[in-house]
This record gives sequence, C-alpha cells and structure tokens, in this order.
Amino acid sequence: MSSRTVLTNWCEEGGDSRLDTFSNGGGNPDFRGRAGRQVMRPQVSPQRQPQPLLTHARTQVPVTAARVHAQLNQRQRTCSQLTSRLKGRRGGRPPPPPPQPSGRVASRCDRTQSLPAPTPRTVVCFARPVVPLTAVEGREALLPCNVTPSIAGDDVFLVLWSKDADHIYSYDARDRPMQAGAHWRDMALVGDRVFFRTATSPPELAIGEVRESDKGLYRCRVDFRESPSRTTRIRLDVVVPPQAMRIIDTHGNELQRLTMPYVEGDTMRLTCMVSGGRPPPTLRWWREDSVLESRALETAFPSVREQMLILPRLSRADLHASFTCQAVNSDLIPPMTATVRLEMNLRVTNVHLEPPEEPLSAGRVHSIECRAEGSRPSALITWWLGDRPLPDTLSFQQVSLDGSETTSTLTWTPAQADHDQLLRCLASNPRLNVPAMEDTLVLNVHYAPVTRVHVDSEVVHEGADILLQCEVTANPAAYKITWRKDDLELEDSEDVTVMGEALALRSVTRAAAGGYSCVASNVEGDGQSLEVDLRVMFAPVCRPGQRSLYAVARHEEARVLCEVDAFPPPAPDGFRWAFNGSAETVDVPATRFTSSGRSSQLTYAPVTETDYGSAFCWATNAAGRQKQPCVFHIVPAGAPDPPANCSVLNQTSHSVDVRCTEGFDGGRPQVFLLEAAEAASRLPLLNVTSRAPSFHVGGLQPGVQLVLRVSASSAKGRSRAVSLRAATLDGPERIAVQNLTSRAARRLAVTRQCAERLLTCWNSGHSDGWAAAPSDSRSDTQSQIARPATRQRRWLHEIVSVDRVPVFCVGRTGDTFSK
Repeated sequence: MSSRTVLTNWCEEGGDSRLDTFSNGGGNPDFRGRAGRQVMRPQVSPQRQPQPLLTHARTQVPVTAARVHAQLNQRQRTCSQLTSRLKGRRGGRPPPPPPQPSGRVASRCDRTQSLPAPTPRTVVCFARPVVPLTAVEGREALLPCNVTPSIAGDDVFLVLWSKDADHIYSYDARDRPMQAGAHWRDMALVGDRVFFRTATSPPELAIGEVRESDKGLYRCRVDFRESPSRTTRIRLDVVVPPQAMRIIDTHGNELQRLTMPYVEGDTMRLTCMVSGGRPPPTLRWWREDSVLESRALETAFPSVREQMLILPRLSRADLHASFTCQAVNSDLIPPMTATVRLEMNLRVTNVHLEPPEEPLSAGRVHSIECRAEGSRPSALITWWLGDRPLPDTLSFQQVSLDGSETTSTLTWTPAQADHDQLLRCLASNPRLNVPAMEDTLVLNVHYAPVTRVHVDSEVVHEGADILLQCEVTANPAAYKITWRKDDLELEDSEDVTVMGEALALRSVTRAAAGGYSCVASNVEGDGQSLEVDLRVMFAPVCRPGQRSLYAVARHEEARVLCEVDAFPPPAPDGFRWAFNGSAETVDVPATRFTSSGRSSQLTYAPVTETDYGSAFCWATNAAGRQKQPCVFHIVPAGAPDPPANCSVLNQTSHSVDVRCTEGFDGGRPQVFLLEAAEAASRLPLLNVTSRAPSFHVGGLQPGVQLVLRVSASSAKGRSRAVSLRAATLDGPERIAVQNLTSRAARRLAVTRQCAERLLTCWNSGHSDGWAAAPSDSRSDTQSQIARPATRQRRWLHEIVSVDRVPVFCVGRTGDTFSK
C-alpha cells in the first residue's frame, strides 16, 4: 500500500508546532517544516515501555494502516485533553480553528502537502515565530530556550541546538537530573565558546566572544519524556563596532590631539576616516555641543567611510576650539569618537642660552637658564642633549607679565658620558608651522677617572713575564696612577716594575697570584678599577704547617692527611701514595686512600713492628707533577715529649706565670702538669694541671724562691720534667709583661739567665730609680723590672759583660742607655 498519511497536531500550550510523518509501506516519507524534522513521542505509561508508535522520517520503518489509525486515535485524545485545559485557562476562549474538510493540509509551515487521508481528521500546523536577537562582536550573546513541557511534571530528555543547517550543541539529560546533563559541542564550528546554562530561567545558550560569523538562524529543540517536542527559533544578528578612527589634515598627517598650526584667515580641512563596522556607521562632526555641516567622501574600499569638515576664514575665536568626529552604528555600543583641538600661534624671535659660571662636575646638580622672546602665546622651551630630549620634569618655565618672554631653568645632574655633548635649548610654538629657534652649548663635564685593567691572559704559567695596562678616562687628565695587589699598593722591586699606566711582572711565581687593580687620581677624585684576578699555574707543593708525625698502636688505623698547594687543583686521580717500611718502598693501592680537591687521606693500620715507617704523597695537575713528595712518619705510640721553651712571666709577690710550647704528644691526647716546690727545702707547695702548657701559680708567699717542674702526660706515659727557677717579689714591686713594638723587639734579646741576673741586682736594693727591659727572643713578651737603684751603670755593665746581650734601660729622669 503506497498511500501516506500526514498527521499535523497543534498544541497551543507548548506554543510550538508538532509535525510527524508516517509511512504505510516501504515509501520514503518526506516532510520539511520551519521547525525542522521533528520526532513525535506518544505518552508512555511508566509501568510499560512499548515500542514507539511513530518514528523519525529518516528511519523508514514500515507502519501498518491499523497501527496508523490507532496512533491517530491516541493523538486525538491527547489533543482533546490539552485543548480542554487550554480552554479552562483562557477563561472560555474558543479552541483553535477546526481542520479543513478536504485532504489538503493548510498550515503556516514552510511546505503544504495534499495527501490522501485515511480519516476525515485534518489538523492545522502553526509555526512558532522567529525571535530576533542582536549581539555585539566580542561580547557575550545569550540565546533563550523554552524547556517547559506541555505536560505538567514531565522531564527534559534532550536539548538540541542547531545553527542554520548545522548541529552545534546538545544537552543530554536522559536518565539523570536536568542540572546534571551531559554537554556536547561541535568544536570545529563553535569551539569552546558555547555553553548551555541550565541554571537560568529560561535556560540560555551562552556564546562567548561573539564573532561576525555567529549570525544566523538558531533552533533549540527540546525533547521530553512524554510531552511533544518544543522548538525555539532565534535569528541572531551581530553588530560589529568600527575598528579604527583617524583624523587626517590636508597634508595627510594623522592628528592625535592638536591640529597643525594655523594662522588667521586660513581654511581648515579635516577628514574623519573610519574602517569596519556592521551595519555601516554614520559619521558626524561636532564643535563642542553643536553638529557641523560636513560632507561624505567616496572611498575605494566598501568598509571605509570618510567625512570631511571644512572651516573657512579662521580667526582668533577659533583658537583651542574642539572638533569631534563621531561614528554611530548601534544603540548597543557607545559612539566611537576622536577629538582634536585647533591651534594658532605667532613665531619666536630670539633664544639665548646662558652658560654656567663654573665648570660642570659629574654627579653634582647644576642649573642652566634659557630665555625665549617674541612668541604669542608663550613659547614652549625644550631641552635636548644631542639628539635626545631631556625629561620635562627636569625643567620649569616662567612667563613674564606681558607674555613676551619665557624663561626655562634646567636643574640637571650631568654624567661622565655627557662630556663634549651639545646641550640645546629649543624654543618654538607648536601651533605654528615654522622651525623652532635654538641656542647651543658644548658641555665641559669634569669627572673622576674611570679605570680598567687590561691583560692578555689572566692565567699564566709560573716563570712567565706579564704586562698589565691601566686604561684611564678622565677630565681633567689624571696626574697620578698607582697599582694595587689585593688592595695593597705596589712598589718597584726586583720582580715588579711600575711604569705609570703599565705594570710589568717578571718571572712570576705562585706568590704573584692575586687581584690586581689600578687607581688614577685627578681633581675630581680617585678612580679604582675592578680587580683582575691573576692566576699562576704551578705544580703541586706540600702545604706548610701540616702534621707530619703520626703515632699509632698496632692494629690501630692512622688517617694520614696530605695537603698540597696547586693551581689548578689536582684531578681526583691526581694523587699517588707510597710507603717505605723496613724493607723497601712500595706504592699504596688507590683503594687505601681518598682524594678531593687539594687533599688526599691515607688510611693505614700497622700490624707488626716492621709496618712502621714513612708514607710519601705526590700530586699532579695540569702544570706538572710534584717534585718533592710530602713525607709523613708513622711511629709506634708512646709517652709524650716534654714541653719546650718554658719561661717564667709576670712574677708578683703572690704569683708567677709559666708558659711553654707543646712537644710531640706520642700519638695520644696529652695534658700538662706543673709542680711547685721551695728551692731551699724542696718542700712541695702545689700541683697545677692544664690542657695547654700555660700555668698561673697563685697563693704564694712574698719573697719565696721556687723550683718549678713542668711535664706532659698521656695514656702512654709521662714525659721527662722540665725544671725552672722562680721567685715571688718582696712587697708591692712586680715584674710586668707587655708587648713590644717590632723595632724594640729587634733590639732586645735578653735570655732567661739575664733576667735572673737582673732580679739578683734588683734584690740588692742599691738603686735609685731605673727600669731595665730584657726580652726573651723566643716570645713576643718583655719583662720590665721597676725598682729604685743607684748603680745602674755598673749593673748594666756587669749584665752585658756576663751575658753579652743588649739591654734597654730608661731612667726616671729620662736618661736612656743601650748597648
């Protein structure tokens, strides 16, 4: 059976058209309506989910005549119910017009068909009107969509958005709440600028950053669970603002704020040019609040519009008048405007720049004046340094009472780079088309020397000759140049020659390495250069002062540290160790020592008596191999050596001080012991223990002769004791210790025996006031003895003849005796 039945149903409550096509055979249904192809969904009982009575026209599913009539009856009942509801809501208004009696379907749809109807029922289809909407390019457009179902309590299943013939967006709320639907968008057509907002009422399709290409017919189709589908149609129009506006004078110059200078009687012609904009903008010229007559110009480009303003016979009344060009193409956006001010001026007749009274100094503030005459209105004075304008904030202007003279004062701090630059004072009237007048001054800027040390290479080999140059820039010229190494001034020597701007170093050693700089001086000050770090490459040598003796017991590890001075530092594998025991010298495996930078540590544990001996350490760097090895002796641990260089200091009537130097500790930590006894009876007085070989023995009686014994002790035993003699003073006299100057220290070298002889003389009591200052050559201290004396010359002669050492004596009257 080839007949087709078209069912057209109109439900006013939804306010939309519903069109469905049925086929009673294998024919191809065809229907086009303004709302697009629609799918009719019949009411379905929640308890039963039957097969769809109607299908989309493109599915081409055959439907029997009986099934079609059953569907018609069902739809008729549904429409009757909805019509009754509408009638009750409208207060008794009549239902929609009855269907036409013929088989022709008359509707306001896009297409009207005449088809044989299986029943006399025919329903008229009404298309929903198109909603116009205007948006501005670059802003956001909100397209509303009515999602209210025609059946109360119904749910939204699917929201489909299309633009013209393209599907661009969908919102799927099947089997989920309306607010939790799934969004889909065609990224190729709309990208991520489009989003369907369900939280608004009604929901809206938000199009961000609207483009001109977004204009068109949009359809929002909403499918419900039971209610008929609903379609909202929106015609979106996009307003494109004008892109650019320029005001051009008769010379083709684009004006920003001011016109070119005019004089009285001139005719001003200004052209306003606007490009872009949809719909095309309308241009007007305004003077303050009044619209001026102007005429439109034809252009070679459809998107460009021009409007010319002609103002003849300019007068002084036109000075500073504002002329505004306005472009309007929509009420949704403010007009685009551009404003210029009319300028009229008289020319400058004279400019004079007053030179400073004294020379300019870099880094100091100076003031310079410039005067301009004859300008009406007052001249604009600008300051230039060569071709570079100086900031306006550095100057201020004053105008005379009659306005004929303008004075500008430049308060400025010149720099070294400004020397020999041309300072220019330009006076002009920017509202007059004449060249500016100017006066110039060649700057003479004084500045402290600027120095720089130049050397061909900062890394040299030991033994090479080096020449350093001091490059000096100064005004006035430098009168002195000195050289410094590590901030100490250099003088001519055997290996150093100072030649003004040059410094020669001959046969450099590693001691020549350091930071070199030069200092130049003139009347403005001193200028010191940055240091040039001269580095001397030399082969490794043993670092002085490191420990060379290690005392360990058998099976005890000795960690021998070898340190070298070298540049550059040795590589990690640049150290070599060897050991010389009782038999021969053998190399130490690399696994027995570790190296880092300029040091290497050997771990060695003797097992037998023959395992003691000497360890040798060599290092190698880019400058060569170490010539003399560092030698370390590994000996059995034993008792410490006795203290050395012991001396008695600061003798008073109740105390004495003793100071020694440490001896070898025997490989174990040591402490020091002082025992004091009376010299005559050998009766012990006290014992003092200290971690350092320095002692203060107090609580003694005046005038006591003492015997002091100093020894060292460790876990391996006790050393031999060192004996000293000392005495406390009678009464308040004392022997004081003070530091000597370097010159006095070189002149005095008094032994301990000499000090004792002086003390004996002092105890005789035959003096009337003198001071002898003996000094122990093994220390930086001096013992000064003060006591009245009479025969100082005989005592001095006796001391010198016995001990043959110089003594420095000062009498109370200022007499000085030295030998």
